[in-house]
Amino acid sequence: MNIIFRIIKAAELSCLAIMLLFSSCNKSAENVTTVFKDVNVITMFNDSILHGHSVLVKDGKIAAIGIFEEMTIPENTHIIEGKEQYLIPGLCDMHVHYNNENDRILYVANGVTFVRNMFGAPSHLKLRKKIKEKRLIGPELYTTSPIIDGVKPYWPGSYVIGDKAQVFDALSQMKKDGYDAIKVYWKLSKEVYDEIIRVANELDMSVVGHVPKAIDIKHVLSSGQSSIEHLDGYEKYYADEQIITQTLKSGTWNCPTLVVLKNLGMMDSLKHNPPSEIKYASPDAVAWWKSGRPYDAHFVQKTKLLKTLADNNANIVVGTDASNPYIIAGFSLHEELVIWQDAGITPYQILLSATRKCAEMVGYESRLGTVEKGKDADLLLLKKNPLEDINNTKSIAGVMTKGTWYPKAELKLMLDEVAAKNAKGMQRLTIRNSHFIKVLVLFMFLSFLSTFIIRPVLFAFNKGKLASLKSADSSIKKYRIRLLVILVSTISLVLVLLLFTLPESVFQSGISTLFITDLLTQTKVLMPFVILIILIALSIIFSILWVRNNLSSFRKWHTLSVIIASIILLVLLKYWGLLKLYY
Repeated sequence: MNIIFRIIKAAELSCLAIMLLFSSCNKSAENVTTVFKDVNVITMFNDSILHGHSVLVKDGKIAAIGIFEEMTIPENTHIIEGKEQYLIPGLCDMHVHYNNENDRILYVANGVTFVRNMFGAPSHLKLRKKIKEKRLIGPELYTTSPIIDGVKPYWPGSYVIGDKAQVFDALSQMKKDGYDAIKVYWKLSKEVYDEIIRVANELDMSVVGHVPKAIDIKHVLSSGQSSIEHLDGYEKYYADEQIITQTLKSGTWNCPTLVVLKNLGMMDSLKHNPPSEIKYASPDAVAWWKSGRPYDAHFVQKTKLLKTLADNNANIVVGTDASNPYIIAGFSLHEELVIWQDAGITPYQILLSATRKCAEMVGYESRLGTVEKGKDADLLLLKKNPLEDINNTKSIAGVMTKGTWYPKAELKLMLDEVAAKNAKGMQRLTIRNSHFIKVLVLFMFLSFLSTFIIRPVLFAFNKGKLASLKSADSSIKKYRIRLLVILVSTISLVLVLLLFTLPESVFQSGISTLFITDLLTQTKVLMPFVILIILIALSIIFSILWVRNNLSSFRKWHTLSVIIASIILLVLLKYWGLLKLYY
């Protein structure tokens, strides 16, 4: 019975994948005229509602808004019954890290039609193009440059600038590549930061990001930086009214991302009681999240600061820092909205910061942010009124992106497919992380070291045994056997290391373009693999020397070999979670 159930389930998932494939292809080619009939329209010009109005969508744009009976509706128009439902602009997440290909599905399924990616890479430029051309389902993608940081950057893969003379060429290339904004980070010097601001203004690019540690927030607010993330830099000024005044006067945007600040303080609890949406998160991401430790990210203080900014009509937008611990793409945006409401901010103010203000922040207000004739048809149909309770943004009846309609049933199918993929990935990850496999591979690795490094080195320090070794290994056949053992052992070890070091996304969906493009930037993931490859190379050299009996060469390498072997073993133990050396 269990086997039959599995066969049926497999067939069901196969059919689902085919349906989604054809659905995606067909939708990208469609140019369907659609009308939302008799719906309650929340335009976001103010907090009023246009009751019982209809919205006509044609060629991906809002063509008309009015009373259905008074409108000219073309033949073959797709009619969506909107009675007693609410139509609002698509939601925006203004701080995400687009690290997983499935994220685009999660965003759309949650009504998010625009995202601002905050750590750009060439793959994001390609992804942006594919979504724009409707070759892929996803929210409109706005992406910053790679993080620009100072010497010894905080994040691997950052673009390092230690001298202001480098700034012009770097920013000019980023503009040429097509990035939408420049992102700055903590370790920049004041001289380099100021030069980035100057050159960005010259190139007509906005500067966004953190407040460098070498600079006070007062300097950043007066510099012209477009946005500050996570309310960074305000830590010394929570009770300082002058900072609020300067923030208002400067017009600087703030993206608080309170949900990630909250989660960082609840890591232990979330590990044991993760959100139900965890099934939609990448298995690799979940494994990384479980390795984190909680710390105080000033959630309470920054929540109060947000309320003060909101009360003073400051420029604030909604963001989540998606891909960070337990911040699941799309779903986390609704958590952020609820946090704002719990802080005492009205639902209308919250929606404003999740729609119209987002468009204003990036200069797209001419086509995004409101339900208005001529605007892009990025729309969210809700069953309940979000102006009464912001939780009602979760009551999704369907989502439209650039005129393409996805009803609730279709969104559910997409989410089911993502969950099914992740379940398979999690099974592999479980096998990969099992203690039995860890111990087995550790044993293989120790055997490899002892056979091809330690033993030859010991022989090198015992000249008296050289003669017997030469005598024993005089046969060409034995040389060939040794070379074969070296080759097989090396190939086996490389395959095992690939299994243990490459991201789960590779095993889950194949080596994707997204993965290949960003391979060299994944330093944190690949470092153990790189170190082990170096060790393998040394092992092969030592092994060949051993076969040739040129053991005197090993003397000077003995100490280095022992040190390298020790470091690699510690890295392995730490990487596998068996040894806690640092956090």
